[in-house]
Amino acid sequence: MNLRDLKYLLAVSEYKNFTKAADYCATTQPTLSNQIRKLENFLDVEIFERSTHFVRVTPIGQRIIDAAKRVVENSNLIVQIAHNSNRIEPSKLKFGSFPSLGNFIPLQYVAILKQQFEQLKIQYLEDDVDALVDLLTRQEIDFALLPFPEMHPLLEGVKLFDDPFYVAVPIDHAYASSTNLQLSDLANQQLLFLIEDQSHFRELLNQFDTSFSLSHQAHEDDFRALNFESLRIMVKQGLGLAIIPGTVVNWDDSEVRYVPLGSPAISWPIGIYWSKQHAKPELLEEICTVLQSNLDTKTDIR
Repeated sequence: MNLRDLKYLLAVSEYKNFTKAADYCATTQPTLSNQIRKLENFLDVEIFERSTHFVRVTPIGQRIIDAAKRVVENSNLIVQIAHNSNRIEPSKLKFGSFPSLGNFIPLQYVAILKQQFEQLKIQYLEDDVDALVDLLTRQEIDFALLPFPEMHPLLEGVKLFDDPFYVAVPIDHAYASSTNLQLSDLANQQLLFLIEDQSHFRELLNQFDTSFSLSHQAHEDDFRALNFESLRIMVKQGLGLAIIPGTVVNWDDSEVRYVPLGSPAISWPIGIYWSKQHAKPELLEEICTVLQSNLDTKTDIR
């Protein structure tokens, strides 16, 4: 019994046809059938019921197939670990972040890492949260900033900071003089969102006020933008108010007033994540320590 035989077994289980299974495994039907029969003889059980019209898995065969899946999956994991260990260059790390966090914090982190790890070449990319999670699990990037916690079984992460939310309002708006705003204050306001974040922000804010989503779910005419600069321009033009994270607030913009959201402040935690199967976990843990220790002095989150 070997991995090839188990893969033949899984192919027959999937296709319920020996000819199709043989094509999938790039072998001949007689070869595959012979190996399956040898495996059944070795185990002294019948894994498949065969007839001219169907192939059916027996009850004991199903238990064997379930166990075979685990063996093949673990063998693939062993190959992946070895492959990643060979391909990861200790002098290069790929770092990802998502658009709604803005560029200031991620690029500042890149600068910190380049200063602390002069031998490393840091490559930075920006993508949406789901895409980053996929890249992390496939180990196509080494680590990423994500909303915390990201409950993915293949990822490991630590919290870095809390990013408070602000409401961007035009300077001539009635709310411009407010010291803070509640979600209930926004019930009848036209809200602006990033296309990427609209559903995510509403789900997040609904955790703080369950009536928030209900009051805005019917607003099909909500304006949406591709980036925060577009949102700011739309706010200036009086098209609506925008809920934005503190990391992208432009404090030098005299035409927009940024009012804290919530009392106590409503915020979302941001963390750094990497694959549990990463070949250099010690290096990533060291990077986390560096970023955490530089947070208070290197970031301006008001």
